[in-house]
Amino acid sequence: MNNIYKRETKYKAFSLLEMIITTFIVGFIMVIVALVLTTLIKVSVVTTNKTAARNDSEFVLELLRRNIKSSNPEHVSIYNSQGERKYNRRTGRVHSQSSSEEWESVGPNQSGNEIHFRPQGSQNWVCIAYYKGLSWDVEKKKDDEGQDVLMGYILKVTKNREDYTAKGCFGDLGNNDALMVLNSKAINIKDFSFQYRIHGEDAINKIIQVDMVAQPVHWYFAKGAPINREIYRQAIITTESIEW
Repeated sequence: MNNIYKRETKYKAFSLLEMIITTFIVGFIMVIVALVLTTLIKVSVVTTNKTAARNDSEFVLELLRRNIKSSNPEHVSIYNSQGERKYNRRTGRVHSQSSSEEWESVGPNQSGNEIHFRPQGSQNWVCIAYYKGLSWDVEKKKDDEGQDVLMGYILKVTKNREDYTAKGCFGDLGNNDALMVLNSKAINIKDFSFQYRIHGEDAINKIIQVDMVAQPVHWYFAKGAPINREIYRQAIITTESIEW
Protein backbone atom coordinates (compact mmCIF):
# COMPACT_ATOMS: atom_id res chain seq x y z
CA MET A 1 0.00 0.00 0.00
CA ASN A 2 1.45 3.21 -1.00
CA ASN A 3 1.73 5.79 1.67
CA ILE A 4 0.56 9.19 0.65
CA TYR A 5 2.29 12.02 2.43
CA LYS A 6 0.76 15.41 2.54
CA ARG A 7 3.35 18.15 2.62
CA GLU A 8 2.45 21.61 3.67
CA THR A 9 4.34 24.22 1.68
CA LYS A 10 5.28 27.31 3.63
CA TYR A 11 6.21 30.53 1.85
CA LYS A 12 8.52 33.00 3.56
CA ALA A 13 8.32 36.70 2.70
CA PHE A 14 8.96 40.15 4.11
CA SER A 15 6.31 41.69 6.23
CA LEU A 16 4.66 44.99 5.30
CA LEU A 17 6.58 46.76 8.05
CA GLU A 18 9.90 45.45 6.77
CA MET A 19 9.06 46.59 3.23
CA ILE A 20 8.20 50.09 4.47
CA ILE A 21 11.44 50.36 6.45
CA THR A 22 13.50 49.10 3.48
CA THR A 23 11.81 51.52 1.09
CA PHE A 24 12.44 54.40 3.49
CA ILE A 25 16.15 53.53 3.84
CA VAL A 26 16.66 53.15 0.07
CA GLY A 27 14.82 56.43 -0.58
CA PHE A 28 16.89 58.24 2.03
CA ILE A 29 20.13 56.96 0.47
CA MET A 30 18.98 58.03 -3.02
CA VAL A 31 18.16 61.53 -1.75
CA ILE A 32 21.60 61.85 -0.18
CA VAL A 33 23.28 60.62 -3.38
CA ALA A 34 21.25 63.08 -5.49
CA LEU A 35 22.18 65.99 -3.19
CA VAL A 36 25.86 65.05 -3.30
CA LEU A 37 25.87 64.75 -7.11
CA THR A 38 24.02 68.07 -7.47
CA THR A 39 26.54 69.77 -5.20
CA LEU A 40 29.45 68.28 -7.14
CA ILE A 41 27.96 69.50 -10.43
CA LYS A 42 27.46 73.01 -9.03
CA VAL A 43 31.00 73.10 -7.65
CA SER A 44 32.36 71.92 -11.00
CA VAL A 45 30.38 74.55 -12.95
CA VAL A 46 31.38 77.32 -10.54
CA THR A 47 35.05 76.32 -10.73
CA THR A 48 34.97 76.16 -14.54
CA ASN A 49 33.28 79.55 -14.91
CA LYS A 50 35.49 81.29 -12.38
CA THR A 51 38.56 79.81 -14.06
CA ALA A 52 37.36 81.24 -17.38
CA ALA A 53 36.90 84.67 -15.77
CA ARG A 54 40.37 84.48 -14.20
CA ASN A 55 41.90 83.46 -17.54
CA ASP A 56 40.31 86.43 -19.30
CA SER A 57 41.46 88.76 -16.52
CA GLU A 58 45.01 87.42 -16.48
CA PHE A 59 45.28 87.61 -20.28
CA VAL A 60 44.44 91.34 -20.26
CA LEU A 61 46.64 92.14 -17.26
CA GLU A 62 49.62 90.26 -18.68
CA LEU A 63 49.24 92.11 -21.99
CA LEU A 64 49.34 95.41 -20.08
CA ARG A 65 52.32 94.36 -17.92
CA ARG A 66 54.49 93.40 -20.88
CA ASN A 67 53.73 96.44 -22.99
CA ILE A 68 53.59 99.22 -20.41
CA LYS A 69 56.87 98.15 -18.79
CA SER A 70 58.66 98.54 -22.11
CA SER A 71 57.09 101.92 -22.92
CA ASN A 72 58.61 105.34 -22.49
CA PRO A 73 56.83 107.04 -19.52
CA GLU A 74 56.18 110.07 -21.73
CA HIS A 75 54.24 107.81 -24.09
CA VAL A 76 51.85 106.40 -21.47
CA SER A 77 48.61 108.34 -20.92
CA ILE A 78 45.26 107.63 -19.23
CA TYR A 79 41.98 109.14 -20.47
CA ASN A 80 38.47 109.15 -19.08
CA SER A 81 35.78 108.69 -21.75
CA GLN A 82 33.34 106.77 -19.57
CA GLY A 83 29.78 107.66 -20.47
CA GLU A 84 30.83 109.30 -23.73
CA ARG A 85 31.34 106.12 -25.71
CA LYS A 86 29.48 102.83 -26.20
CA TYR A 87 30.47 99.66 -28.02
CA ASN A 88 28.18 98.14 -30.65
CA ARG A 89 28.95 94.42 -30.72
CA ARG A 90 26.97 93.92 -33.93
CA THR A 91 28.88 96.40 -36.06
CA GLY A 92 32.15 96.16 -34.12
CA ARG A 93 32.28 99.94 -33.82
CA VAL A 94 32.56 102.43 -30.98
CA HIS A 95 29.95 105.20 -30.88
CA SER A 96 31.11 108.52 -29.43
CA GLN A 97 28.98 111.31 -27.97
CA SER A 98 31.86 113.66 -27.18
CA SER A 99 31.98 117.05 -28.91
CA SER A 100 35.45 118.11 -27.73
CA GLU A 101 38.21 118.33 -30.31
CA GLU A 102 40.91 116.73 -28.15
CA TRP A 103 41.16 115.03 -24.80
CA GLU A 104 43.40 115.77 -21.85
CA SER A 105 44.92 112.91 -19.91
CA VAL A 106 43.91 112.49 -16.27
CA GLY A 107 46.23 113.44 -13.43
CA PRO A 108 47.52 111.48 -10.41
CA ASN A 109 44.90 109.64 -8.34
CA GLN A 110 42.29 110.19 -11.05
CA SER A 111 40.68 107.19 -12.70
CA GLY A 112 40.19 106.59 -16.40
CA ASN A 113 38.84 103.86 -18.65
CA GLU A 114 41.39 104.22 -21.48
CA ILE A 115 45.15 103.82 -21.56
CA HIS A 116 47.29 104.66 -24.59
CA PHE A 117 50.96 103.75 -24.86
CA ARG A 118 53.71 103.32 -27.42
CA PRO A 119 56.17 100.53 -26.62
CA GLN A 120 59.85 101.39 -26.86
CA GLY A 121 61.10 101.12 -30.44
CA SER A 122 57.62 100.67 -31.91
CA GLN A 123 56.08 102.93 -34.55
CA ASN A 124 52.54 102.06 -33.41
CA TRP A 125 50.37 103.25 -30.54
CA VAL A 126 48.37 100.70 -28.58
CA CYS A 127 45.03 101.82 -27.13
CA ILE A 128 43.12 99.73 -24.60
CA ALA A 129 39.72 100.87 -23.35
CA TYR A 130 36.73 99.69 -21.37
CA TYR A 131 33.24 100.46 -22.69
CA LYS A 132 29.73 99.35 -21.92
CA GLY A 133 27.49 97.96 -24.65
CA LEU A 134 24.49 99.78 -26.08
CA SER A 135 21.36 99.83 -23.92
CA TRP A 136 19.23 97.99 -26.49
CA ASP A 137 21.57 94.99 -26.20
CA VAL A 138 20.24 94.42 -22.69
CA GLU A 139 16.90 93.14 -23.99
CA LYS A 140 18.58 90.22 -25.74
CA LYS A 141 21.35 89.51 -23.24
CA LYS A 142 20.05 87.73 -20.15
CA ASP A 143 21.68 85.50 -17.58
CA ASP A 144 20.37 82.12 -16.38
CA GLU A 145 18.06 83.80 -13.88
CA GLY A 146 16.40 85.94 -16.54
CA GLN A 147 18.08 89.18 -15.43
CA ASP A 148 19.20 91.74 -18.00
CA VAL A 149 22.95 91.99 -18.45
CA LEU A 150 24.58 95.21 -19.66
CA MET A 151 27.80 93.79 -21.03
CA GLY A 152 31.17 95.47 -20.57
CA TYR A 153 33.95 95.07 -23.12
CA ILE A 154 37.72 95.56 -23.10
CA LEU A 155 38.85 96.73 -26.53
CA LYS A 156 42.28 97.04 -28.15
CA VAL A 157 43.32 99.03 -31.20
CA THR A 158 46.75 99.51 -32.76
CA LYS A 159 47.25 102.80 -34.59
CA ASN A 160 50.06 103.95 -36.81
CA ARG A 161 52.17 106.73 -35.28
CA GLU A 162 51.18 109.25 -37.97
CA ASP A 163 47.44 108.50 -37.64
CA TYR A 164 47.23 108.47 -33.86
CA THR A 165 45.22 110.99 -31.83
CA ALA A 166 43.90 110.45 -28.31
CA LYS A 167 40.28 110.98 -29.29
CA GLY A 168 40.52 109.20 -32.63
CA CYS A 169 42.11 106.02 -31.35
CA PHE A 170 38.72 104.27 -31.14
CA GLY A 171 36.46 106.83 -32.77
CA ASP A 172 38.24 107.09 -36.13
CA LEU A 173 39.02 103.55 -37.29
CA GLY A 174 40.58 103.05 -40.69
CA ASN A 175 40.59 99.94 -42.85
CA ASN A 176 43.94 98.87 -41.41
CA ASP A 177 42.90 99.41 -37.78
CA ALA A 178 41.80 96.11 -36.30
CA LEU A 179 39.49 96.41 -33.30
CA MET A 180 39.90 93.46 -30.94
CA VAL A 181 37.64 92.43 -28.05
CA LEU A 182 39.89 91.02 -25.34
CA ASN A 183 37.23 89.38 -23.17
CA SER A 184 35.18 86.39 -24.33
CA LYS A 185 31.42 86.51 -24.93
CA ALA A 186 30.77 84.44 -21.80
CA ILE A 187 32.59 86.89 -19.50
CA ASN A 188 31.08 90.24 -18.54
CA ILE A 189 33.55 92.94 -17.48
CA LYS A 190 31.64 94.84 -14.80
CA ASP A 191 34.40 97.37 -14.15
CA PHE A 192 37.84 98.16 -15.52
CA SER A 193 39.84 101.28 -14.66
CA PHE A 194 43.33 102.78 -14.69
CA GLN A 195 44.89 105.20 -12.24
CA TYR A 196 48.21 106.97 -11.79
CA ARG A 197 49.90 106.41 -8.45
CA ILE A 198 52.21 109.09 -7.03
CA HIS A 199 55.85 108.03 -7.31
CA GLY A 200 57.70 111.09 -6.04
CA GLU A 201 57.83 114.56 -7.53
CA ASP A 202 61.04 114.00 -9.47
CA ALA A 203 60.34 110.43 -10.54
CA ILE A 204 60.67 109.71 -14.24
CA ASN A 205 58.78 106.43 -14.29
CA LYS A 206 55.03 106.09 -13.89
CA ILE A 207 53.12 103.69 -11.66
CA ILE A 208 49.81 102.50 -13.12
CA GLN A 209 47.17 100.80 -10.97
CA VAL A 210 44.73 98.57 -12.86
CA ASP A 211 41.47 97.43 -11.22
CA MET A 212 39.22 94.85 -12.83
CA VAL A 213 35.94 93.13 -11.93
CA ALA A 214 34.83 90.23 -14.15
CA GLN A 215 31.84 87.91 -13.90
CA PRO A 216 30.67 84.92 -15.96
CA VAL A 217 27.30 85.49 -17.61
CA HIS A 218 26.00 81.91 -17.55
CA TRP A 219 26.08 79.46 -14.64
CA TYR A 220 23.78 76.69 -15.89
CA PHE A 221 23.39 74.06 -13.13
CA ALA A 222 24.88 76.44 -10.56
CA LYS A 223 21.83 78.69 -10.75
CA GLY A 224 20.84 79.91 -7.32
CA ALA A 225 24.05 78.73 -5.67
CA PRO A 226 25.06 81.01 -2.74
CA ILE A 227 28.41 82.07 -4.19
CA ASN A 228 30.22 85.26 -5.08
CA ARG A 229 30.27 85.29 -8.86
CA GLU A 230 32.60 88.25 -9.29
CA ILE A 231 36.37 88.03 -9.78
CA TYR A 232 38.38 90.99 -8.48
CA ARG A 233 41.84 91.57 -9.89
CA GLN A 234 44.35 94.35 -9.36
CA ALA A 235 47.76 94.98 -10.86
CA ILE A 236 50.45 97.58 -10.19
CA ILE A 237 52.56 98.22 -13.29
CA THR A 238 55.64 100.46 -13.42
CA THR A 239 57.39 101.72 -16.51
CA GLU A 240 61.05 100.76 -16.53
CA SER A 241 62.74 103.66 -18.22
CA ILE A 242 66.47 103.97 -17.41
CA GLU A 243 67.38 107.04 -15.35
CA TRP A 244 70.79 108.61 -16.09
